[in-house]
Amino acid sequence: MDGGNVTDLLPLDLSSAFDMVNHKILLHTLQSLGIECGPLGLEDGTIPDESISTSSSLAGRGRLNGRAWVPQSNAIGPWFEVDLGESTVVSGLITQGHESLNWRVTGYKVKYKKMSSSDYEHVKDNNGAIQEFEGNIEDTETPVINMFDQNIMAAVVRIEPAAVINEVALRLELLGCHIN
Repeated sequence: MDGGNVTDLLPLDLSSAFDMVNHKILLHTLQSLGIECGPLGLEDGTIPDESISTSSSLAGRGRLNGRAWVPQSNAIGPWFEVDLGESTVVSGLITQGHESLNWRVTGYKVKYKKMSSSDYEHVKDNNGAIQEFEGNIEDTETPVINMFDQNIMAAVVRIEPAAVINEVALRLELLGCHIN
């Protein structure tokens, strides 16, 4: 009860409506309301190791400016996944290659789940085609920023390397806004 009035909270899944809004206006509005937008917490450790899973490798690797995730060399279809714990606005990501070897991902695709129990969907371009992003073409150290054509609402984000130089090696940070 609030000041004599009864207030009910009705949880809503707005992920479908999210697909129909102008995302630049939405991000501006979220920022004007004091909602933090920017790195989502891989580099600084806000996202814990337990929220990172991979097709194969050591836990805790793959963070921007840290030690690279390098899957086993015989791994088929390697992937790096981050569980954000809740539906989060994700707008892009930053990548780097290996910290000391000339190994790097030069192209990748991104899949996501709107909720942990949802099916995977690919990030798509403005024409509805699955988007393949350009990774670290020039070197392993320079952070490469890729923004999605359309922001996504995601609880889980999976990066799937599609092209490499020498071996798969990836360090990354997700970009977006926490809305809760």
